[in-house]
Parts: sequence; structure tokens; C-alpha cells
Amino acid sequence: MSMAGFGGDKDKVADEAQTLIDKAMAIEKSSENYCVVYMIVTAKLLVDPAGRYMQYMGPMNEALESAKKADPTNPRPFMLQAIGAKNTPEQFGGGCVVAKPLAVKALALYDSFKPASVLHPGWGKDQVEGIMTDCK
Repeated sequence: MSMAGFGGDKDKVADEAQTLIDKAMAIEKSSENYCVVYMIVTAKLLVDPAGRYMQYMGPMNEALESAKKADPTNPRPFMLQAIGAKNTPEQFGGGCVVAKPLAVKALALYDSFKPASVLHPGWGKDQVEGIMTDCK
């Protein structure tokens, strides 16, 4: 996940997104909403990874686990986890060795996942395929 395309105060952008997801979570605590929570917390972490690691890693992991629990057939939590692992240096527990099994799981789920409607998310398969290409 990159905040490079957002100008200005990245914390403010993440805070605004948090306000919106709080409203969505009040309506439905869905797997997709937990994925958005993960992305918001990740954005907050990426403002200062070294300084914020301890503060945000727990909430990031909780959001992914909640997303998986809410819908074990949703590929996006595994896709997001694979992206995070691939972008984490090996010396910090990441890299392709960690990312590839998550990408394999996500890809298998994408092959059978059917969004509940045309309004429900269907994105992410191309990111997983990119990880599979990069992590041969």
C-alpha cells in the first residue's frame, strides 16, 4: 500500500477514512470492512514505520484476522497480508518466502469467490498474480 498519491497530511487522510469506516462498521462488521480497517491502519503505520511499528502492528493483524473470521472465503485479507509480507524486508520477517504461500491461498480463493452483488468488491487478483510472478 502506498500513500504516495495522497498530497498533504497523510495522517489526516487516514483519519478521514477512519471516520467513514467507523460509520460503515456501525452498519456491518463485514470482512470487506475489516480489510478497509487494515488498509487505514497500514496507512497510519507507513507515515513513520520505525516509529509506529509497535503501535500499529497489533491493530493491523487484528483487522486481518477479523476479516478472515468474518468470511473465510474472502481472498482479500490473504492478498493484503501477502502484499504486506512481500513489502517487509526478510530481516523483519517478510519477503517472498512469507508472501508466496499467502498469495497461493489468495489466488485459490479468488478462483472460487463470488461477490455478493455487483456492488461488492471483486478487486485484488491482479496484485496476487503480480506477487506470484515476483516470487517465483
